[in-house]
Amino acid sequence: MNLKAADRQRQILRAAAECFARKGFHQTTMDDIAREAGISAGLIYRHFAGKEDLIIALVKAYEDDQRARLDRARQQTDFTKAIEVFFAIESDDNDSQIEAILFVEVSAEALRNPRIADVVQRDDAQTVRDLAQLIVQAQHKGQADPSLAPIETAELLIALDQGSIMRFSLASEYEDLDYPTLKKTFKTLYTRFLRLKPTTGEET
Repeated sequence: MNLKAADRQRQILRAAAECFARKGFHQTTMDDIAREAGISAGLIYRHFAGKEDLIIALVKAYEDDQRARLDRARQQTDFTKAIEVFFAIESDDNDSQIEAILFVEVSAEALRNPRIADVVQRDDAQTVRDLAQLIVQAQHKGQADPSLAPIETAELLIALDQGSIMRFSLASEYEDLDYPTLKKTFKTLYTRFLRLKPTTGEET
């Protein structure tokens, strides 16, 4: 199969994400990823120097998704809808648990690897600033509680979202945890915390 470089890289990253979520970064080999992708390990090395580069590429791919969500959120006139878009509340993603496990794996690796930590920390700081900016704009429009400190509020909302992701990554067959319901509950909590009115026609 002759794929363009960008398509091949996406294919490799999808395979890497599956393997990392299933076995962890350190237990996964490049051969594992090659088998998952249905290509040779040598072909992977044409695009990525090693597992560390794959991890960083996955983080940057998430950053691109986050920037796209931010752009869509900024286009919303209703702040409740903007927050839904920012946190992908209405997302119908079937790979939610894989992404949740990857989040935990990346966070753990960032504690040990300075290069990965730098990428993750810069992205996290920018995400907080972006959300704080949305909160400030909503406060100016009278759509959010003006007494809330934007940066600290953004930090708390992101902590709640990431904590939910971590809990979901640990969910087992013994737990009655439904991710769409979890996200809907998150929406209820932030709506009340920010003192937002429900979007017309919706209940929280």
